[in-house]
Amino acid sequence: MRVSASLAVIGTAVLLGAGGALAQGTDTGAPPTSAQPAAPAQAPPPRPAPPQAPAAPAPANQPAANAKYRSKDGDLRAEALIGTTVYNDQKQTIGTISDLLVDKDNKVVKAVLSVGGFLGVGSRLVAVPFANLQVEADRVVLPGATKVSLENLSAFQAGG
Repeated sequence: MRVSASLAVIGTAVLLGAGGALAQGTDTGAPPTSAQPAAPAQAPPPRPAPPQAPAAPAPANQPAANAKYRSKDGDLRAEALIGTTVYNDQKQTIGTISDLLVDKDNKVVKAVLSVGGFLGVGSRLVAVPFANLQVEADRVVLPGATKVSLENLSAFQAGG
């Protein structure tokens, strides 16, 4: 019984395959005659890409356009900075940026860092002068800082 069922499945597959081939047309293998013109199967030629001006290098005093924390114009992006890991100059992780504080003149004056704890549990917030941070193309550095030195700062408390 199993053999006949397998043969039936194979037979059906063969018939379906043959039926698909028959449905595609009958090819006699003979070269086309004048009564039977051959249709060329050519795609239209690709369009040439429009010319582009070569990219000018960024001026020396401007950050690269692909800098992670900067806009195209070179301005810092708060959204990109918040949540960023902060390193010291020995490339050790010392905290993450939790918030940025803006003064009455609309200038960022402090960065609130989350320090200590484990996986965010038991961490606390401290504020450091924003001018002390070095925002590089791919990371943020607080030179001279350590986890211990930041944990010894007064805790930041948001007003309300």
